[in-house]
Amino acid sequence: MKRILSLILCLMMACAAAISFADEPLAPSVKIQRQMQNDGNGIKGSFRIDAEAPDEPLFATIQGAEYDILRNASEDQWHLVVFQQDDQGQQINKTELYQEASGLYLRSDYLPDRVYQIPAVTDFIPASFMGAGENPSIISTVISLASLTNADQGRWDPIVARFSNMLETWLAGYAATPELVRSADGTTLMKLIYIVPVDDVRKEIIELVKAAAQDTDMINAAGTVMTPEQMAIYINAGLESYYSEVLNGVDLSGELRFEKDVSTLGEMMASELTLPLDPAVTGYRRLDIVNRNEQTGYTLTGDSGMIRLVLPNGLEEITGQAPFEGDAVLVMYNQAKDQQAGNLALRIHIAKSYESRLDEVTERTHEFHHYVINAVRDTAELPEGATEAEIPEFEPITLDADFHFNSKAPQSSPVTVESTVTYTRGTTTVTLSGKVKTAATWAFVPFTVENVKPLSGITPEEITAALAELIQNAAANIRHTELTEGETAE
Repeated sequence: MKRILSLILCLMMACAAAISFADEPLAPSVKIQRQMQNDGNGIKGSFRIDAEAPDEPLFATIQGAEYDILRNASEDQWHLVVFQQDDQGQQINKTELYQEASGLYLRSDYLPDRVYQIPAVTDFIPASFMGAGENPSIISTVISLASLTNADQGRWDPIVARFSNMLETWLAGYAATPELVRSADGTTLMKLIYIVPVDDVRKEIIELVKAAAQDTDMINAAGTVMTPEQMAIYINAGLESYYSEVLNGVDLSGELRFEKDVSTLGEMMASELTLPLDPAVTGYRRLDIVNRNEQTGYTLTGDSGMIRLVLPNGLEEITGQAPFEGDAVLVMYNQAKDQQAGNLALRIHIAKSYESRLDEVTERTHEFHHYVINAVRDTAELPEGATEAEIPEFEPITLDADFHFNSKAPQSSPVTVESTVTYTRGTTTVTLSGKVKTAATWAFVPFTVENVKPLSGITPEEITAALAELIQNAAANIRHTELTEGETAE
């Protein structure tokens, strides 16, 4: 319980920077998302893989071949099959994914008689954040909130706005003397500073939980992302004394500090939030959230290192109907000598162009999304005291992707997607090109989930052995097809 409540304040304060989600136009790329939320629609198509991969035996094996793909769904389950066809049109060389309530599962003809469970997002979260004891973890709720559809987000907007106003009113009581500052372009800004003692932070967490437990809209919305057991523990006004006891046991050193730079018209230009954390619970002493220069950065700082993620604002619109360009930064740093092989410092540049047009002859709307993503080693965001020598070299990665969506106007009209994606790193180049379309669904018959082996629990030796077996079987069975003269993988 203590491990969970130490993170609740982070979630509360994030409400103050909530995003307003606009309605999406009925473009083909939007239509296909809506159609796939309906059990009556599936996806059918094919793709081809071509590669130059002298140092990558898996890519070298599966390249130069064409594959079919089928995907359908039933309520909260979905089933995807990648396969080839024999001379009689029967499915061979199948690899399947099956998602159900208990997880995501994988099986392949190249690894017979085995079913693997693919790790969930929660498997990559440090154990200290997951909580211990009998209380259910709240992490699944955090993940569900982060992956809401736009329709669900609309339900949360008024709730977020209401609790954001409560937080702003509470913070106003801790305002320090404002400061005048100048921005990079010489504009005069007012820096508003709020400093809150940790004891008052604990009290406010309890007040917000009590308010949430008495808010009908909150209860109804929370019921879509939380189990009854989670709600009974984490949104329960009757547990005030228990919450107080637990929070008093959390070692929060320092104070909460929130700063925001506002223009003369009251518009917020930048903000910075510093939250103390319990290192015994989270492994880190402080979380900093900085929103400045069209970017939002999250930095966890501990005694031996830090993790920093910087994202361009508006990243959630990258699949929308507009161009986009921005930089992301990922830094993972540990000063311990025996841990430095895992250090990483990357800058990821994302550029997207967008075009839409209506073909009046065929009455089809066409959308063209083109992405270029480059990941390179960049040590500009290292923490104080870290040196470039502590960051291993990183071979740059380039991803170039084209997606062409097209469909007629009615919502029930099928959507066709043509795509070409090219991955390049060093001497390896892999191109995947294909075409799929939505279609009336078929019988939902996934594979049986038995004798499951979690991928998160297998050893490096087992992974190496399984990969070698997969490559050997694929090399013996994949039906390769050469491109004809004048034909391209595009």
